[in-house]
Amino acid sequence: MTVSVTNFKYLHNLNKALKQSGGFMYSVYDGYKKIKIDRKIFFAGANTGNGFDGRYAEIADENKLERVYIIKGGPGCGKSTFMKKTAESAEENGFSAEYFLCGSDPDSLDCVVLDGRIALLDGTPPHPKEMMYPGASSEIIDLTGFWNTKVLEQNREEIVELTERKRNAYSSAYRYIKAAEAVEKDRRTLSEKIYNEDKARKYILNFIRGNKITKDNDYSPKEYYSHALTMRGAFFTDNCKDARIIPVEDRSGIAPLFMETLRHELEEKRISHTVSILPIGRTVNSVSLDRYGICFVVSYRDSSERKINTSRFILEGKEKSLKGEMRLAGKCEKECLETALVKLAEAAEAHFALEEIYKSAMDFDRLEKYRNEVITGIVIRLKKQSK
Repeated sequence: MTVSVTNFKYLHNLNKALKQSGGFMYSVYDGYKKIKIDRKIFFAGANTGNGFDGRYAEIADENKLERVYIIKGGPGCGKSTFMKKTAESAEENGFSAEYFLCGSDPDSLDCVVLDGRIALLDGTPPHPKEMMYPGASSEIIDLTGFWNTKVLEQNREEIVELTERKRNAYSSAYRYIKAAEAVEKDRRTLSEKIYNEDKARKYILNFIRGNKITKDNDYSPKEYYSHALTMRGAFFTDNCKDARIIPVEDRSGIAPLFMETLRHELEEKRISHTVSILPIGRTVNSVSLDRYGICFVVSYRDSSERKINTSRFILEGKEKSLKGEMRLAGKCEKECLETALVKLAEAAEAHFALEEIYKSAMDFDRLEKYRNEVITGIVIRLKKQSK
């Protein structure tokens, strides 16, 4: 896996990153930078107005997987590297691996799923995870035994101070994200006033019939985060690779409504699909019909692709009267998100300082030996169960 995320100064020029469409955030989709990556990938969770929303219940369900390994340890202890090395070893032995990025730091992993049967995940805050069926289907990988407690005790005051700074910065960021969500909710209410849902539904039903899309006996809808507001900035992943892409124009906030209508019709007809969402209001960004190699995705402003013209789904004569109010809402939302990202950048300074302290206390040579033993055991389990 190759992730390309620019490591810029945490208090970087956020305004430049977010400034679009005349200097205000007119669309909830604006302001995210694309992560260049060589595979289809999602975030394991995201920072939202209600705190961190982890998706482990869907990704690493002990009722569906053969084994779940929950990794415990402090910041900088090698949890992400443990998952990465395990996934790479599984792939080298001919097994598939799904990677899920950390919703707070896109340079790190939060979870990997091997061959659709075994998961390894980070079970520490802000996404604590405990065993559901201890020993029977899950176990702990404890990295705390590889640090020198005396080193951490000597740095206790700094650890406490940095942890509090990080916690306070996150709390503040969540409040601003919640404010942005409230504004986005109001803006969506405005869009609903001009949205011709019946016309959109007819378009979708015609598309389903025309492409001979039918219900699945093993119907399995999925929902993951494709966007995240992180300590390094706002990022999104491209999950329509190797698919027939159908771009949906976002005009006057109509795209999210169209995508929700599409999702509803697929659910009604029990057609399996994967929905990718944003952290702001769980707004839908794309809907993939994986079995048919089709992906509907909201088209960004710099896209030159031919799009679904969503003006056809706007009630005639209604759009103009709401533009001023929607512009004001967009400006308010942009400012809330700018401030949230500044607060997350402040959290980053404390977080990465904590990482350095914990790294200095770790015995990585001993950890590597243990990691290799665990990886060997997991690969043996994969091979044994696949026979």
